[in-house]
Amino acid sequence: MCPRPVGSGPARTAVPSPEGDHRQYLCLRGRWPLGRNADRVRHRADLDSILAAWCARRTLDEIQRLADEAGIGNARLNSVTQLAEHEQLAARGRWRSVASSVGDVPALRPPAVAIGWKVRDGRLPDLGEHTEAIRAEVGGRHSIAAQRQEA
Repeated sequence: MCPRPVGSGPARTAVPSPEGDHRQYLCLRGRWPLGRNADRVRHRADLDSILAAWCARRTLDEIQRLADEAGIGNARLNSVTQLAEHEQLAARGRWRSVASSVGDVPALRPPAVAIGWKVRDGRLPDLGEHTEAIRAEVGGRHSIAAQRQEA
């Protein structure tokens, strides 16, 4: 994936493969100079600068439309806020509430759920709440208390 800034702001667009990069390059230049992957890798800096300049002059919607028309795989790279506000997550019931020491907080369900799988429920631990127990479990010398005694 190669995120690139676009002219309409801080959004990014990406193509998922060297083949997508190559097709994008060909759409921009109208020629076939880099037919082999080794050539594309060798000229990666040139490709990136050409694509960055091309993307900077267009909106994300325009880039995606042109990429779709050319058969180039592409995707929007959302910010954390855009992810949290994405209407499909709410429409598909992907959010749930999880208890924490500061009250209930929203959390996404696991990406894959199968029949018979239970989504683990429970309170979110506080920062460091289980650190001592985990370190003790992997070996006494790694525990915080043991390290303090050694110091």
